[in-house]
Amino acid sequence: MKVREKLAHEDKAETHVCDKAIEKLQAFDITRQKLFILREVSAAIANIESTDTVSDLVLELVLRYVNANSGSIMLIDEDKQELYMKTAKGIDAEIQRDIKVKIGEGICGYVASERKPLLIKDVSKDVRFKKIGHPRYENESLICVPIQTRERIFGVISINNKRDGTIFTVDDFELITILADQAAIAFENARLIETLKGMNLELDKANKKLVESGRLKTDFISRLSHELRIPLFTIKGAVHYLRTATSIDRKKNKEFINIIYNETGRLERLIEDLFDLSRMEDETKTLKKSSVSLLKTVKNVLSSKIIRSLIDEKNIGIVLSFQEKIGNIWADQERLQQIVVNLLINSIRFSKQEDRIILALSDSQTEILFTVLIEKRKLPEEEIPFIFDKETIRIGVKKPRRTDLELYIVKRLVDLHDGTISVDNLDEGLKFTLIFPKVIKVEFEKKLHQALDIFLSFISNLMEVNIASIMLFNENKSELRITSAQGLDEDVVKHTRIKLGESIAGWVALEGKPLLLEDVERDFMIKVTRRPHYYTKSLLSVPIKINDKVLGVLNLNNKKDRNSFDLNDFYLASVLSERIGLVIRKFQENMLRSEILTHITEELENLIDAESIYGKKARNVIKRFVIKIAKELNLNDEEKKVLTYTALLYDLGLTQIDEKILKKDRKLNRLEYKVVKKHPFITLNLIESIEFTDMVKKTILHHHERFDGQGYPDGLKGEEIPVGSRIIAVVDAYMAMTAERPYRKAMTQREALTEITRGSGTQFDPMVVKAFIKILKENR
Repeated sequence: MKVREKLAHEDKAETHVCDKAIEKLQAFDITRQKLFILREVSAAIANIESTDTVSDLVLELVLRYVNANSGSIMLIDEDKQELYMKTAKGIDAEIQRDIKVKIGEGICGYVASERKPLLIKDVSKDVRFKKIGHPRYENESLICVPIQTRERIFGVISINNKRDGTIFTVDDFELITILADQAAIAFENARLIETLKGMNLELDKANKKLVESGRLKTDFISRLSHELRIPLFTIKGAVHYLRTATSIDRKKNKEFINIIYNETGRLERLIEDLFDLSRMEDETKTLKKSSVSLLKTVKNVLSSKIIRSLIDEKNIGIVLSFQEKIGNIWADQERLQQIVVNLLINSIRFSKQEDRIILALSDSQTEILFTVLIEKRKLPEEEIPFIFDKETIRIGVKKPRRTDLELYIVKRLVDLHDGTISVDNLDEGLKFTLIFPKVIKVEFEKKLHQALDIFLSFISNLMEVNIASIMLFNENKSELRITSAQGLDEDVVKHTRIKLGESIAGWVALEGKPLLLEDVERDFMIKVTRRPHYYTKSLLSVPIKINDKVLGVLNLNNKKDRNSFDLNDFYLASVLSERIGLVIRKFQENMLRSEILTHITEELENLIDAESIYGKKARNVIKRFVIKIAKELNLNDEEKKVLTYTALLYDLGLTQIDEKILKKDRKLNRLEYKVVKKHPFITLNLIESIEFTDMVKKTILHHHERFDGQGYPDGLKGEEIPVGSRIIAVVDAYMAMTAERPYRKAMTQREALTEITRGSGTQFDPMVVKAFIKILKENR
């Protein structure tokens, strides 16, 4: 019995020792992971110079590492003493800009005020926030951490909604705190660099003003330049240290910040006292794109010390092949180099000793293809779809790669250059493929967007809507983007990305079918969040096609009369979406012929100028009458669609005729009458860039023909005249007779109907006259 007790005691002691060892190993593994993440993050944000980029990257890294769905970074507006949304995930993009939190209010305001991080397991039970309230979350656990240095607080990081529904752990909390500290250093560096750039710009302006004015002598300019350069060089040296140092102790950090602060103040006073230039307020770094040679960039990177040392270390064989002529791409030279460097570094790291990497560049008509093939190496198939993803922890991937952060940054930079990047396992090895649009394609897209902007303005006026957008489908990225917009906020236009099947526009693009919603909030097929800038619930979304292939979507909202969209609007939008497709096709067919693209754009400008002059009130009345007659005569849907559209345009040519002729208070002479008779042809010229159907052209051209064959321009008679022309002829004559003219008073409705009835069978189609009289009687 004693032996068994002794053995049991020894087993228990051994188990306890094992448990302690496992706990130590787990703690060591967590610590090692934190150190790895810290090193990775430090390397990633070391050279970022924009607070926007820092915010986006830090938030995405935080969400990635703690496996959360939503979060935000809010920065402090020191003047207003409030937090504003800098970047967010899982929060509607359109309402982000409206979120403001006073310091001390809410959880984020509390953390900013107290400058203490919070890990809350259940916010609904936290007594500190019962009075101030809080939003509802998918689960009640959240983390909120200040972004701060010892001297300054920049804002807060708030993270909630773990994907697996669990609460946040202490490890999550410590990790976010570490990342917040790194973010604070990055914000400090970014703001200092942006301040320096602002001062540099002011210095350039000051020197230019001195040179251009010629009011100061050369020796004074030299002395002034010397005075300005002293603090500038001091600042540059301090910033260089901050940018290149991998770690900075607080004492050194404070020393260099004080140097920069003092010298910046000195430089600022010099410039302001001498020239009274306004300070630069914009902190956003924009890409400085120009025509850049990708081939030259690749060659420069291959010859750099960092790449050469990595190649030599593994004795990697590098093969570079390219076509004889490789065109340029539209890119930021510095960022393009960063793309190539990061891609090659990861390729070399993935390689083994004495492997071979093949780089190839080829040139198509509109794009440059750059491939990197790592021979004989492959990735696990389950990792391929997520190698560029911000979320590397995925269900089914047991050991997600933690070395692809640089590839994620590459992906982001490629996206900023409107390019694409992909990776594939091939028989030959692992292959990265990058595609960049050539300069000629970028210029083409600029011209296309300009043309579509003009055309959308025309559509907005014609449809009488306050909000309209054209979204085109990007096949490489499988998403819709707003190409042109009227009445939408710039941030919405810039950031909206919709996958096929998502939201209303995504559904219309996927199905290739138009959608008219009288009340978007009652529609159960597609869930839509109410937007404050949409004052009506009605919406119209129509696919843009070429030969049954969906190119994008035309979206229309907020009719100016605040009514819902109806069937006539539906017809008109369908016709106009077809014309958008025509414009795009014309641009695609003439991509390399700049003068033709310019000509199409000029035609669209002339069209919208003419449309803006055209009388909207009378035009809408004509449209209503024309559609009612078409229904009375049982015309088919296609004829109704064409008439809805044609009734708004048929007399546009009159806007190009001298007003003195149109407003003449006596009978026109022979020459003047001849000029007026040309207006149908002028109308056809105005719509040439968007028109392709004979039905529309003939309806416009022949709307002044007479039923007895005595009209113009071709003397057609009876049913030789298109039915749409015969309908428009009656309505146009009625509107003209009941309108005031310089040479006569307006007729009454009875007098006008008497004249139209008298002209039945000679000037007008009796069938159309009968339908028109019936409609007028019904509307009395």
